[in-house]
Amino acid sequence: MESLDVNVLTQGISWVVSQPIWLCTVITTCGSSPRPPGAMRVISSDGQYHGSLSGGGY
Repeated sequence: MESLDVNVLTQGISWVVSQPIWLCTVITTCGSSPRPPGAMRVISSDGQYHGSLSGGGY
């Protein structure tokens, strides 16, 4: 099984060849948090997304 980070980056690479993307990363958290620092989400310019920065996603 691939790590979640590799999975998100792989999806981003497949999108970036044809459209702009945003790669979002959790930098820091305060207190209890559903996702740790380093969690990622990639978003395509047409609104598709992969990954999670909070309790939901993918």
